[in-house]
Amino acid sequence: MAEPSPDQIHVSPNLEELVNGIESSTRQAQLLREQRDVNDVVHQMLIVGLVVSTALMVFGLALDIFYRRVPPTTVPQIGEVLPRMVELRPSGFLAAGLLVLIATPILRVAGSIFAFLHERDFLYAGITALVLLIVLASLLLGKG
Repeated sequence: MAEPSPDQIHVSPNLEELVNGIESSTRQAQLLREQRDVNDVVHQMLIVGLVVSTALMVFGLALDIFYRRVPPTTVPQIGEVLPRMVELRPSGFLAAGLLVLIATPILRVAGSIFAFLHERDFLYAGITALVLLIVLASLLLGKG
């Protein structure tokens, strides 16, 4: 079999661009998959928080029905929640459900910081960290 002569071989002038484009699109697809995975984890945090919160409140209401009591109209102090849960008092479970419900979006913001850091998006990680600091400061300073 005869080898082709150099004038019979045709190489596309943009061959390097074509090869680099394939490599680039493969990397982009992998980054998109990783980004979706991180977003799925953050989304799951919201789902778990909602389920745990609902379970705590439903259990507290079930205890109220079992004890034939009227559901509480006041929320106990944070320090009283765990002892009330240990004593199987409905108000402890209802308050814990509310605390988990309130904490869930705050944890999502914290999880978003890690998601942005994983994506190497330092600007959004910084902005999200600032938002988290403002939320935490308002929780700590907003007593009254």
